[in-house]
Amino acid sequence: DDWLKLLLEDKNYQSQVVRYFSDHLYPEKNCFDFSSEGEYFEFIRANKIYSLKGENVKSLEEALIANWLFQMGVEYQYEAPYTAALTRTPDFRAYLPDFYLPEYDIYLEHFGIGRDGSTAPYVDANQYHESIRWKRDLHKNNQTTLVETYSYERSEGCLLSELEKKLFALGVRFDPLPNEAILETLKERGEITEFSRLMSQLVGAFKGSHETWDEVKTRANRVSNPGQFIAAMELLKPVLEHYEADLQASESIDFNDMIGKAIDYVESGRFKPSWRYILVDEFQDISRPRARLVKALRDRTANCSVFCV
Repeated sequence: DDWLKLLLEDKNYQSQVVRYFSDHLYPEKNCFDFSSEGEYFEFIRANKIYSLKGENVKSLEEALIANWLFQMGVEYQYEAPYTAALTRTPDFRAYLPDFYLPEYDIYLEHFGIGRDGSTAPYVDANQYHESIRWKRDLHKNNQTTLVETYSYERSEGCLLSELEKKLFALGVRFDPLPNEAILETLKERGEITEFSRLMSQLVGAFKGSHETWDEVKTRANRVSNPGQFIAAMELLKPVLEHYEADLQASESIDFNDMIGKAIDYVESGRFKPSWRYILVDEFQDISRPRARLVKALRDRTANCSVFCV
């Protein structure tokens, strides 16, 4: 916690943390990545996607929009009731626009469609497009301003830049919040405490892996969400550097160092084991580095037997 408090005073690290929470906190998925509605809702249930302000939103794309509006200092309401007309019908529930900008009386809807109008495999395309037409007609008939965004804009990397252009053209002015204010909001929600726990876990996981940064970067290319992985590792690196500096200053090593140094000693030949029999208790809980140490001890002793419980 002390290292994190120190790092959070650094402007560059503040920007990285805010970027992580706004862009990389959740796996990079969109509605087209799921083959069934059940699979999609299981993802939503498992991740419980929240905006920086703390709203439980329905998709990652909605979270990106909410986070951007918040960071740009644009007041918004999420799923506020549409008050320009009564909207409940036998076919549609009461209309709750995705976002409402009260200062400008602008409504914002995000539509999960591809550039060709396609929908996710589990979505009834005709019904979805009918709901889009209904919303457009509702705003037109009641002379309310509707801004639209689309899933394909995110796939093409222009969701937020296009939204900025659309809002600017309607007279919306932006007053970006300082990172300190955003971090204070995250602190109030307990997110920074959780982030501190995450960094602590990652320090142990990185050191326990007995890998170099280059090896970790190589692994990042193989994970399903490399952007999220790399963003987390960039935040971890200065925390780890502070931790290692503290260990060196006190001439100490931790448990992961013990395993790592033992592996180096055995594999380099600096330590020559002579044990004929090695017994490993609780083998089901062994880590990859500790398994590597056991294997190194066995391989460097003639006729060595290993018994695992």
